[in-house]
Amino acid sequence: MQMKNIIVFIVMATGILNTAWSQKSTNEFVVKGKLIGQNDGLMYLYYSNDQNKRIKDSSAFKNGSFYFKGKIKEPTMVYLQLKEEKRNENNSASFFIEPSVMKVNLKVNEFRKVDVTGSKSQVEYASLENSKATIRKEMEPLSKAYAASSEIYREAVKNKADEKTLQELNEKAAAIHEQFAPFNERVDKADYNFFAKHPKSYVTAYMMRFHVSERLRITTKHCRKKYCRRNTKATRRFSW
Repeated sequence: MQMKNIIVFIVMATGILNTAWSQKSTNEFVVKGKLIGQNDGLMYLYYSNDQNKRIKDSSAFKNGSFYFKGKIKEPTMVYLQLKEEKRNENNSASFFIEPSVMKVNLKVNEFRKVDVTGSKSQVEYASLENSKATIRKEMEPLSKAYAASSEIYREAVKNKADEKTLQELNEKAAAIHEQFAPFNERVDKADYNFFAKHPKSYVTAYMMRFHVSERLRITTKHCRKKYCRRNTKATRRFSW
């Protein structure tokens, strides 16, 4: 899919979707949550409200029940996190909410398996993520190897290792990172298949932004390389 077509598609799709949601009578959302595995605590919800203002809301829960209420102008990706002394990614989750009443069910240390009812966009997003589950599973050994290599590099920096050692560790991590390419291509293909099947979905508009950002990054990087090569040649041509 060409960059120009992607951008045009996003503008058109987002415009249509915004018009449709702006016609709704209310922008209010309600999240009724239930956490299994912990009775009392504090839950955080991060999102952009109907004024495009970043919100950090909190809900103290008892017997595992928590509650959030706010206003959004359209289906919105939110981030839910359990308050802990040490942050645990297994107790955080991202999902779509809509201007409606929703129920959210979670288990401690299994937030990524969040169950949301009352949000059509989340159903679509879950479908997309499920289509990539096998790929993610295959990536796990490589992800662990890359994480371990990166941690070794960070420790070396912390311990002020010499430049040669740091360079070798950095190159090793970079070599592992390059192996993600074929997996990322398969993930991208799954995304584009979803876009084609759901052209009017808010999930499509949301996800396509990441592809535009990545393509712009690659294009910019490519242009910089060409610019550098061109200027290097020019420098050599006019050097004494």
